[in-house]
Amino acid sequence: MGGNQISGRIPHGIGSLANLNILALDDNHLTGTIPESIGMLSRVELLNLAGNMFKGQIPFSLGNLTLLIRLQLVQNNLQGPIPPSLGNLQYLLHLDLSRNHLSGTIPKEIVSLTSLSIYLDISNNSLVGSLPPEVGRLKNLPTLDISRNMLSGSIPSTLGDCEILEYLHLENNLFEGKIPQSFRNIKGLQVLDLSQNNLAGPIPAFLKDLSQLKNMNLSFNNLEGEVPVNGVFKNATQVSVKGNIGLCGEYGAGGQVSTSGDVYSYGILLLEMLTGKRPIDDMFKDGLSLRKFVEIAFLDRIIMVMDPLMPLAEEESKTHECLVSIAKIGLACAHELARERLNMSNVVTTMHTIRDAYLGSRVH
Repeated sequence: MGGNQISGRIPHGIGSLANLNILALDDNHLTGTIPESIGMLSRVELLNLAGNMFKGQIPFSLGNLTLLIRLQLVQNNLQGPIPPSLGNLQYLLHLDLSRNHLSGTIPKEIVSLTSLSIYLDISNNSLVGSLPPEVGRLKNLPTLDISRNMLSGSIPSTLGDCEILEYLHLENNLFEGKIPQSFRNIKGLQVLDLSQNNLAGPIPAFLKDLSQLKNMNLSFNNLEGEVPVNGVFKNATQVSVKGNIGLCGEYGAGGQVSTSGDVYSYGILLLEMLTGKRPIDDMFKDGLSLRKFVEIAFLDRIIMVMDPLMPLAEEESKTHECLVSIAKIGLACAHELARERLNMSNVVTTMHTIRDAYLGSRVH
């Protein structure tokens, strides 16, 4: 009966259909609440009420449908908590409660359903609290989507026990802390979306080794440090890291991972060593970056921005010339336009020339 123009309410008498195996009323115009009597359909294996206008709470009595294999309530106007009684559905393979107005926390009983082996989607709701560590029991689940809620706390390391996950969506929540090291165990991961959270710390290097990844979105967090450049990070079309101000250089702003970005990082590293300052220092704001800081002082005032702890040689003029040359390389490598940057072979050649010239001047 799905995909028709059926309107009205589900009658309370539906509970008398004791021998019903499938109830599919999806994509209609049904309204009202889901009757508690639906929990009397003890032989139902598939219940699909998706794409209607049901309101009210998910009936606690659905936990009585112990033979249920598939439960789809997606895209309604359901409110209130997810009933822990759904944890009684020990044969459930597919659970989709997404795109409703559900609130409260995620019951540990739901993420303890080891039978789930197709799909668990509770995205696009108003769920709060942490992701229960029991989520690690979903060892047979390939797809987990809890995105677009208000979940907080750390991402539990037990999620790494779900080793056959292929699609993991945690985006648009309030998760904090570091990306769990246990994610290295999810070898078959194809899509990883952690964007728009409050995650901090470095991007784990092991992510580059997840060879099955087709899409990884880490954008708009508080990640910092270097961006890996090998493995999946070589493909800019499948990796996004934009909106992480603490990431080195262009990655935090534009999110594009490329070999020219590697040159950029080297340039920033040179400028850091010369000045003793970091790109994320408090002074760099309102359009002032580390590169701009050095560029403004280039040539005549270059000594003024150098690290005061840097020892100067006896030959002041040669030291000044050497520092200017190194700063010039740093600026060229860290140019805002990737096409304007030096390539690494030229950088190496120029650095050797500077070294030889400086050491030669000290010998004579």
